[in-house]
Amino acid sequence: LSDTAPLVILEAMAHGLPVLATRVGGIPHQVPESCGRLVEPGNPTALRDGLRSLTQDMTQLGVMGRAAQAHVAQHCSWDASAQTALAAYRSLVPASAPSSSP
Repeated sequence: LSDTAPLVILEAMAHGLPVLATRVGGIPHQVPESCGRLVEPGNPTALRDGLRSLTQDMTQLGVMGRAAQAHVAQHCSWDASAQTALAAYRSLVPASAPSSSP
């Protein structure tokens, strides 16, 4: 109930699969609404309804899968992660700070 960033979510999305998961830990930050369905934990009825919702329209399921794949490619690649980290570091270090490189 508290997984901060389950890799299996990103792996599924990277393969073009929409996600059905519970709304716990970091999962809501990993899965935009366009990429799957999130349901409340401990609620089997919500899980069943989420599965039904996803499988009622196979065209929409394909759209969600492509959106999931694009989301991971854009936001979860090593390059995207490095750019996010670099931006965070740059925001912490003033532009006028002396460089320690030779």
